Amino acid sequence: MPITSRRLSCTAFAIALLALLPDPGHATPIDLNDFLADPEVAVAPDGTSAVLSESAFVSQVRLSNDPFAGDPEVIVAAPSTFLRFEYDFVEGPGDDDEFLAVLFDASAAGGPVFGWVEAFAVSQTESGVVLFDLTPFVGLTLGLEFQLVDLAGADLDLDSTVAISNLAIVPEPSTLAQLLLALLGLGGLGRRRALTRTAT
Repeated sequence: MPITSRRLSCTAFAIALLALLPDPGHATPIDLNDFLADPEVAVAPDGTSAVLSESAFVSQVRLSNDPFAGDPEVIVAAPSTFLRFEYDFVEGPGDDDEFLAVLFDASAAGGPVFGWVEAFAVSQTESGVVLFDLTPFVGLTLGLEFQLVDLAGADLDLDSTVAISNLAIVPEPSTLAQLLLALLGLGGLGRRRALTRTAT
């Protein structure tokens, strides 16, 4: 077989194999309507976003999913996966508030209180993306809780909010990148061998 035909065969094989792999941008969305929401939480009808607003009655406003308490089991940890969400925390002027996201072992007594395995917190106006690596927690039943916390306990103005959106389980990008590099390396190795045979 000529070298060009062999190279095309390797390329076609690599493309066919890549077509079977999950798309690097592929994500498994998590519906926020499956979470228990305090009255101060507004969840979008399609479940892709929610807004937590400061309360005059409680110091912690919560949006929580605890499978141990009977909520849907929406977080299934798998190797090389991440839990991802976007947030937009706006702290009112002069307020002392915090946005907290807690990933917890739902089988542990106390759930989000004593079973924390990962946590993210911010106490000033900020937006961003959070990634929790799920690989270390394969085999655990996981819960997730978002909190808007009044740290002072007595804000006069109830104007702090946090918006959460695009909660999903996503594949680890580096794993797919390494696999692609390995496939390209195998293609290059095959081409080098073919060139060596032709030269002799």
